[in-house]
Amino acid sequence: WKEIKRKRPSISSSLRILIRHKHYLQNRYRHSKYEEDRIRLRSWNILVKKEFQADRQRKWEKFISNVASPSPTSFWQTVKMLNKKKSVDFSALTDSNTIYRPPTDIAKCLERHFTERHSKPILDMTNDLEKDAVDVWKLFSLADIDDIELTSSQSDLKFSVQDIKGAIRSLRSKKSSGFDQVSNVMIKLLPEHYHALLTQAYNDLFRNAQWGKEWKTARTICLNKSENPAPTTDQL
Repeated sequence: WKEIKRKRPSISSSLRILIRHKHYLQNRYRHSKYEEDRIRLRSWNILVKKEFQADRQRKWEKFISNVASPSPTSFWQTVKMLNKKKSVDFSALTDSNTIYRPPTDIAKCLERHFTERHSKPILDMTNDLEKDAVDVWKLFSLADIDDIELTSSQSDLKFSVQDIKGAIRSLRSKKSSGFDQVSNVMIKLLPEHYHALLTQAYNDLFRNAQWGKEWKTARTICLNKSENPAPTTDQL
C-alpha cells in the first residue's frame, strides 16, 4: 500500500503513440523554429484532436449500448461503475486519537487490531488430513532445523513434470480469482515449459521444509476502501 502503483491508462495505446509523437514535434519546433516544423506540428495537433473526439464518441456509444442492453449483467456492471466510490491511498492510521505515520507503526497497529477482531481458526480434528498435519507440526517443533533439512534432502519425495501436469489438469475451469489475482483458467493456460519451473520450485520447497503451520492457519484480510488519508482502524 505504501508503494506508488502504476495507474492503468484510460486511453488506448494508439492515442498514446499519437501524443508521444506530438510531444516530439513540439520539442523539435521549440528548438528549430522552422516553418515546416510548425506546419507539421499544427496538422498533427488537429489530427490528435479529431482522434480524441472520435474516441470519446465511441466510448459514449458503447456506454449507451451497455445501458440499453437487454442483459441485466451488462446494465448493472455499467451502473456499478457510475456509482463506484473513489478510494484514497492512506499514509497514516488513527487509533484511539493517536495517529501512526511510520510504516512499521502502522503495520503493528493493524496487526494488533485484526488480532483482537478475528480469532484463530479452529482445526477440525475429526478430519484425518488436519489431524496428520497437527502431528507433523508437533514433530517439526521438537526437531532441530538442521536435522529437518538433512532428512528432507535425503527424502525420496520428488515431484515430476507429469505430477504438475496432472494437478493442473484436475483443476476446475474457474475464472474467479482469489487475493493473488490468479484464477484456475490462468493456471491452465500456462505454457508447458513453465511446468518444469513449477516442478523445480515445489521440490525446492519440500527439500527445505518450507511447509510450516502458517500455511494452514494464516488468514488474508482485505482492507476496505477509504476516502480519508488517515482512516481509523474501524474504517478498515
